[in-house]
Amino acid sequence: MSRVGGRMVIKLMVDMKNIFVCKSFGKMFYGLLFLALSCQAAYAGKAFIWQIKSQTSTVYLLGSIHFADQDFYPLDPVIEKAFAESDQLVLEINPLTVDQQQVQGLIRKKGFYHGDETIREHVDKQVLTMLDSFLEQHNLPVSPDFMKMRPGMMALTLTAGQLMQLGYQPEYGMDLYFAKMADSRKKPILALETVQGQLAKLFSIRDDNEFLRYTLLELENLESDLKQIITAWENGDPQHLHRLLIEPYENVESFKQFTKKLIDHRNLEMTAKIRKYLKSGQTSLVVVGAAHLVGEKGILNLIKNSRYTIVQLENEESSGSEPIETR
Repeated sequence: MSRVGGRMVIKLMVDMKNIFVCKSFGKMFYGLLFLALSCQAAYAGKAFIWQIKSQTSTVYLLGSIHFADQDFYPLDPVIEKAFAESDQLVLEINPLTVDQQQVQGLIRKKGFYHGDETIREHVDKQVLTMLDSFLEQHNLPVSPDFMKMRPGMMALTLTAGQLMQLGYQPEYGMDLYFAKMADSRKKPILALETVQGQLAKLFSIRDDNEFLRYTLLELENLESDLKQIITAWENGDPQHLHRLLIEPYENVESFKQFTKKLIDHRNLEMTAKIRKYLKSGQTSLVVVGAAHLVGEKGILNLIKNSRYTIVQLENEESSGSEPIETR
């Protein structure tokens, strides 16, 4: 059960990559792609990017990693080529235009307790003991502001902090990488969502005591999980990704609301916008968290239900990509 919870922690970090702690922490957290080890031959040579073509338009759909390090670059030439060929870049959120002061205000309002309340009055004794032990073990300063975080905000903050201690930084995330490159080349940058909308979905979830519990259980595995994340992304295997990160939650009642609100609903909304880009007469590079692409309720499957040709592209060492869906 703890592995399920831990993967959900990473899963949610991906979707909420525009979540940040309050101003005193001074960082904007872009989240984390959740993948697991995959070395299956069926996807050898594949990149985690798909070309979707209508009669008039092309969309390159890229599953992204939001925390990385400088060794992650340069990206595979097939991905860089997709960017170069695109008339516009489409991200979940444009990180260059986020009003951080406004976002910090929203997080203060919704992600923190007010008055004399702290997290200690809102989680059970077991979770509180686990939290205190983690903070002591990692020599984290326990300021009054810190302990006013709600459990979900605490879980995301601790995870993001550990990521950065391991050398994985949001400034090396693919969203920011492409946003800066598009901005320097005067290429239009569009957004599928708003930060306010993402925060509203996150803070509408109430069962965050369990979220924090499983976060604390799994943070010690974070370094090994991240190594697997990079390997899996390079292998480009959406089926294995689904087996590891979607299927485990389908029958876990306490996590259904996380998946429904933060993955499934957003997939439908993003797919509707992607269909519009496929009628635009332009070529677009759409960059979203990789788990949004996979499974029955993923964007790739939703797009398949339309009359498009979809091809998973191969990396520079392979050639001859084949359509996975033609209608």
